[in-house]
Amino acid sequence: MQNRIIGITGELLSNGIFNHLPDEELYELHRLLLKAKQATVLQLMDKLTSYWYKGAFFYTDVSPRLIQECNEYLQRMGKPMIETNHEVFDEV
Repeated sequence: MQNRIIGITGELLSNGIFNHLPDEELYELHRLLLKAKQATVLQLMDKLTSYWYKGAFFYTDVSPRLIQECNEYLQRMGKPMIETNHEVFDEV
């Protein structure tokens, strides 16, 4: 699960989901991502997934599959899902 959370976070970054965040937060996210690749600490996974809630999912061309995958991992971790506007995805 850890490797997939790292992978999803990397995909979200490459899709521009976090481009609206201040430079300091983007730097921190990149730092956490690099640190998570080297560690097996659950706390880092919590920090990475906390950034998922800050994503601007409706202002970018992120695939519905990626949001669904994020929500599946959040559910497994006992966290709230990312709320989506179903009308946006019904058109895809």
